[in-house]
This record gives sequence, structure tokens and C-alpha cells, in this order.
Amino acid sequence: MSAKKKKNRTTLTEEKSNPEQFTSAALHQTAFWGFALLLLFPPFLWGLFFPAEQQKVLMLAVLVFWLACLWCWTQKENKILSGPLDYFALALPVVYILSTFTAVNKGLAINEIIKNILYFLAYWSASRLVRNREDVHRLLQVIYLGAVGVALVGLLAATELIYYNDAFLQGRIYSTFQYPNALASYLAAVFFIGIYLWCRTRAHNAGAGRDLSALFSARLYRYIGSEFLYACGNYLLLAVLLGTKSRGGLLAFGLVFLIYLAGLGAGQRLSVVLHTAFTGAVGYLCMDRFIQLTLDKHYGTAWLWMFGGLVLVLCGQVLYMLAHRGLLTRLNAGKCNLAFGCLFALGLAGGGIWLTTQQAIIQKFSGFSFLQNAIERMYFVKDAVEMFKARPLLGWGGGGWEEAYRSFQDYLYNSNQVHSYYFQVGVETGLLGLLAVAGIWLTAVYYIYKIYNKRRDNPELFKITWLLAAVFMVIAGHAGMDFDLSLAALALVLWTTLGIIDSLNRRLEKDAADREAQQQYTMNKQYGRWQMFAVSVVSLFIFTGALMLALANHFAWMSERYLKVGQTDKSLTYIQKAASYNPFSAGYRLTLSKLYLAGGDYDQSLAQARQAVALSPYSSSNRNTLAEAALSAGQYELAAEQAEKAASLSPYQIQWYDALAGKYFSAGYALLNDGENQAAGNLLAKAAALPDQLQTIMDNLPAQYKKMWRDGPPLTSTETMLFAAGAAKYQLGEYNQAEKLLQVAAKSDSRDIRGRALLWLSLAADKKGQTSRAMELRSQAEQLMPNASAEFEKVKKLPVLK
Repeated sequence: MSAKKKKNRTTLTEEKSNPEQFTSAALHQTAFWGFALLLLFPPFLWGLFFPAEQQKVLMLAVLVFWLACLWCWTQKENKILSGPLDYFALALPVVYILSTFTAVNKGLAINEIIKNILYFLAYWSASRLVRNREDVHRLLQVIYLGAVGVALVGLLAATELIYYNDAFLQGRIYSTFQYPNALASYLAAVFFIGIYLWCRTRAHNAGAGRDLSALFSARLYRYIGSEFLYACGNYLLLAVLLGTKSRGGLLAFGLVFLIYLAGLGAGQRLSVVLHTAFTGAVGYLCMDRFIQLTLDKHYGTAWLWMFGGLVLVLCGQVLYMLAHRGLLTRLNAGKCNLAFGCLFALGLAGGGIWLTTQQAIIQKFSGFSFLQNAIERMYFVKDAVEMFKARPLLGWGGGGWEEAYRSFQDYLYNSNQVHSYYFQVGVETGLLGLLAVAGIWLTAVYYIYKIYNKRRDNPELFKITWLLAAVFMVIAGHAGMDFDLSLAALALVLWTTLGIIDSLNRRLEKDAADREAQQQYTMNKQYGRWQMFAVSVVSLFIFTGALMLALANHFAWMSERYLKVGQTDKSLTYIQKAASYNPFSAGYRLTLSKLYLAGGDYDQSLAQARQAVALSPYSSSNRNTLAEAALSAGQYELAAEQAEKAASLSPYQIQWYDALAGKYFSAGYALLNDGENQAAGNLLAKAAALPDQLQTIMDNLPAQYKKMWRDGPPLTSTETMLFAAGAAKYQLGEYNQAEKLLQVAAKSDSRDIRGRALLWLSLAADKKGQTSRAMELRSQAEQLMPNASAEFEKVKKLPVLK
């Protein structure tokens, strides 16, 4: 029996003989593996992008955090915050909470608070639960296992062996993240973990291989098996990373990979390059064929290519092991560096020669369509800067960009995220949030530097620290050009990395401190009890809040189910419950307003729509719903006012101008029936002028913006708008212009619009004395509108406003 096993058994016996130590160890293991679950499963929950999943995971995170606090208390480590990284990490959710008081959408702001509390709890738990290198390795292996699973899901879903919504689209692998760029960042980060684990296993093999007595030991076989498994896992990670076709993700990976190589020792650098180059070449070849065959529905052949690549990687691993034992171990540092330099130069030369022969690729890379995404994101950033300037201190609150960005855009684009984490934080939390993030990042870099300087004599600790630096750099770097950290599963990897870095730094400080200095960090027992009580209260509050939000989501889901089957009463009951459990959600109020409107309760519909607008004032949808409720309740001027506001908040979305034209005409027509001719004339004149206003907007739009416009129809007159304008011109006595507009609307595919346009055409013809034509047009209208004749007589009696 080895000395290590004897020591472990002795320790276990001592713990069992000491109930306090045994309880403490059990607490740590429960909290630690609970935290491991927190890292393993979220990537499979749509990347943990949606609030409903985040709320459920937060409940688990709170339990893990509380157990971790309890364990720390048993270890007499009662100080909750014990370093600058702790304070900066807590500052970010605190700033999000403060920004909620000025948030433009309280519901979205609360969702962002949930996310940032989750990140802090993950960071703190990792920081305290990691005690040694073995704990670090366990967490790294859990993250690695989850990423390999995510890669496999992407391949399985692409070949329809399993169903996962939007896991494979347009020849790109999205997997469980449903967004290829975030998936690329995640796989790139975990690939560095894979390299580290492969190198670590390789080092154990090399050490055991030098001892002839260990050649046939079960331990050596276990390490060799692990080395082959990591090689296969790395192949899957790299292949699917390439299958995402994420330009930003691959760029971030390439840059960080070069930095990572620079920090490695000469021998390990050469091994990493050989392993990555061979695995990457095989992965690129096989993934390219896999995607092409998958698009052609040749799934069996596609899998043959992937399995063929796996066999090649295994063969390459065997060759590498033989070469390492026969040749690589004999190379000194100088020769390793020379070999690395030759391989690097050869790779650059070969890549350059190959690229010059690929004219199609060169044309694609230099064309506007290739650069359009990058150019478009510059406009996102420009608008984000404008929003930051408008509210520089605390920002617009969580979700502020999603709520209000359409009011700042210069042309139509659709993006609920800024596509840059840092600019999004600036929009949502202002300068205070940016300072918190900068503090977190700079402190982490300082800790990495400090560990490196103080542990140069410990190669293993340096390798772990350098790996964590690489993971941090690739995620934090790519987050600057995309919204990766909006997917909480990826953010959890980053915050866990920060937690481990903090843990290594704190252990370093503990080792350097003597017993007396350490005692100043340990508070007296009585104070520790009060602190544990406070932690318990806060944890219970967060858990209860997350539970209530999760229940609200469940009730809203039930309401939607009942509405689909026509059980409106039950649908209304459940959405009322949802609104009571989460009174800050504008969406629930919006649904309530629509249900009350459908049931004829116009007062309640109007009241709920007003609440929705109060909770989300920059939403054009909320404003339009309020306009519909006001129109039904007979508040015509309010209806027109809110429809105008909806269009002004989203000035480049045609649907709100469509709705505005309808509200103008409906409100004006109703006022005309009520005898309020002046108010009616004002609204009808606005309806009549709307098509020309849209044309003016498009004519004044710069050519560059027109070129970038691709996310929706341009601002051109629709059939709905033309009918409203034509009918309004009839009521204003402009019969010839009315006929021109109504004739276009009469060609609509919609029976309703076509019927109403024919009816008003017959009215115009009648006013012009064209009796036979008026009768013919009315007859055509009656085929589409059963009450056309009655409507004709009703409209004919209304005054025409000259």
C-alpha cells in the first residue's frame, strides 16, 4: 500500500473519530459536488440564457453558497469578504440593484440582478471550496466533461439523432447554446483546459514510464487511458469549435493560444503545438466534410468522417507517445525551441501559400457581406455610447439596452444585446458598473502576476495559474466583441475561474502568514454566529425571491397553454397569479390587458395596459396595446397619442406606422360619428399624410444606412396604411387622391382590407356622381363584407370635412 493511501485512510479514521471534523468534511463534500453540478448542467439548459432557467439554477447556487458558508464557519473562517476581488465581485450585483431604482424596465432589471447574484455566488463558492490542487483538477474535469457533452449534442442534433431546437442552422453548429459565437468562446476556453489535462496526464505517463517496474501497473494503464480519452475529447472540442464558423471566436482563440504558448516551458510548448496542430488539422478536415454531408442529409457518411477523424487522432496519439519516449525526451530546451520555431514558420508559410490559391476565400473576406456584421456592431457601440452619455452614472438599469435601443438607432437593426459585454454594462449600470468590472479584471490579473512571482519554484502551480489566465483571457477578450456573458453557463465558467484564482492567492497569503497574523482574520465565535445568521437570512431571501419568480414563470406558461386550447377563464386566472408573484413584469400586464380586451372588460384592459407602460415605457408593443385598449374604451385621443409614441420609440419599424395609420383613422372615424368634427379632422389629416411622411424619412436616410438595412422591410406604404390614408382623404373631401390610394389597397390579399377599400371606392365614386360604378364597387364589396350596404349608408351620412 502506497504512503499516500495510508495517509488518506489515517486522515479518514481521524475524521470519523472526531465528529466535528467528520461533519465539516461532509459539509465540504456536499457543497463542493453541489457546486460541480452547478457547472455541469447549465450548458445544457440553452446555455442558461433565459431567465426561467437562471432563476432555478440560482436556487441551487444559494444552497451551495449557504453550505459553503457553514463549512467556512466550522473552519473558523468567518470573514465573508477578505480581499479586493471579493469586494469588486460583490460590487457588481450591488450596482445592478442600485440601477434598478432608475431602470426603464423593472422586470428586465430584476432578471439582470438574478444573473449577477448567481455569478457572485459561483465566484465566492469556488473561492472558498477550492482547498488544493486536487480540488482545482476536479472542477476543471467537471467543466471539461460538460463541454464535451455540449459538443456531442451539437453533432447529434445536426444529424437528427436527437432533437434540440436551433442546435444546427445554416451549416453552423449552435448546439445547446443556440448561438455559435458564444459556443465558440465556451469551447475555446475549455480546450485550454483539455490541453492542460492532456499535458498533466502525459507528464504522469512519462514519469511512470521511466520506472520499468511501473510499466505494467494498473496506475500506468489508467493514465494512458486518460491520455487517449483527453486526446479524443480535445478532438471533439476543436472540431465543433471549427464547426461554429465563428470568426471572432476563432480569432480570440488564436491570439490567446499564442500568448499561452509563450508562457509554457520549451518541452511542453512543443508538445502542445504538435497535439493542437495535428488535432486541429484532422478536426478541420472531418468537420468540413461532416457539415457538407449533413446539409445533404447523408448522416451515416457524416458520422463515418467523424469516427475516421477519431481513429486518426488515436493513431496520432500512439505515434506521439512513441516519439516522445524515443526522441522528444532527449531534446534539451534549446532544441525544443528550435523545433517549435521551425514548425511555426513552416505553418505560416504553408498557410500563406494555401491562402494565395483560394481566390474565392479572399474575395469573400474582402467583400461587404463578410464585413457587414463587424460594421454593424460598430453602430451598436455608437448607439450604446449615446445611451451611456444620456445616463452616465447608474445607466438605464438591467435590460436597458433591450428596452430603449430602438430610440437611438439611425437605421433598422434588431439586436437585444449590444454585442459587447463592456458596453452593455456601461449602458445598464453606467460608470459605477464599469468601475466594478474593471476592478474585477485588474485584480485578477494582479493575482495571477503575484502567484507567478511567488511560486516560480512550483511548476505545477504555475501551470494551473497560466491555464486559468488563458481561460480568463479568451472569455473576457471575446466578450468585448459579443454578448457571450449574457449566456450564464459561459459566465459561470469565467466566474469560477476568478474564484479559483482568488483561492490560490488566499492560500498563498495563508502560507506566508504566521499563526498570530492569521488569527486577525478569524473573528470571535459570538460574532461568527451572528454573521452566519445574517448569511442565512440573506440566502433565504434570495432563494424565496428566485422561487417566486420561477412560480410566476410557471403560471404564465400554464396561462399560455389554456389560452391555446380556448379556455380563456383559466388562462386569465393563471396570468393573474403570475402577475401577483412577479408584479414587475410588464409582459404579464400586457397579457392581462389583451385578455380583458378580448372579454369586453375595457376598463380593466386599459388599467392593465397603463401598468404595462409604466413598467416598460420604451416598449412600442406596450404603447400599441394601450392604444388599442384606449380605442376600445372610447378614449380616442389617448389612442392616437399612444400610437404616435409607439412609432416614435421605434422609428424604423414599419408595423408601428401601420398600427398608427389604423388608430388615426379609427379614432377620427369614431369622433366623426360623435360629431366632434374638428378633432376628427385633425386625426384624419394625419392618417392621410402618413405615406408621404414615410417616403420623406426614407429619402433623407443616408446611403450607408440604406445599405446596412437588412433586418426588416423598409419604410414604405403598406396596404393597411394606404387604405387608412385613402379613406381619410375621402372623409376630407379629396376624392381623386382617395381613389388612387384605395385602388392600390383594393389589390390586397387580405379580404378585410380589400373589402373595405372597395367600399370606400364606391363611396368616392358616388360622391363624384358615378352612380353605376359606385353600385358595381359596392356589389364587389358585399361579396367580401356581408354588411357592406349598411356600412355604405352609414358612412354616406357622415359629414365630409373640406
